[in-house]
Amino acid sequence: MSKPLVYVDQNVIGLQLQGKLNLANASSVQWVYSKEHFAEIRRSSNAEQYLVALDRIDAKLLELESSNWKITGAARLVEGVTAEQHYLNYCDVLSDVDFNENLFDPFQVWVNGGGDERLLRELPSQIAKQILVLTEGLPHDHFSERADALEPDFSNVIEQMVAPGK
Repeated sequence: MSKPLVYVDQNVIGLQLQGKLNLANASSVQWVYSKEHFAEIRRSSNAEQYLVALDRIDAKLLELESSNWKITGAARLVEGVTAEQHYLNYCDVLSDVDFNENLFDPFQVWVNGGGDERLLRELPSQIAKQILVLTEGLPHDHFSERADALEPDFSNVIEQMVAPGK
């Protein structure tokens, strides 16, 4: 019988590092993490400690499966690779692509009750620019038209979100 999978949040790994939790003793479950952990780890001042903590509890990377660029609803555990190896691969991929990892920060801050509405209102334009950067050099030029068409729709959504009483 296989162990139940338990997603370990990055904040829980922080508590493990502080000695407030001991997840290593929970041998009845399989701890799993996602690539989103790597985005959070990358922002930390000491990535190595988080990666070591994941390996100490024998956590496995849970990877969503996709087909034709769509998530299938299935996932798989990636075994036989350390968290550090996964993290280095993640960083290598990001270095190959000009992507603004902080693109959605204004939205995340606003959702959590803070932030600057001006930055939130700039988000649709920033998303359209990011789409253009990511699709630059692709054989079809219709991406630029679609990115430009998305911006007004995104702007309307943002305006509805920040309108008083909404």
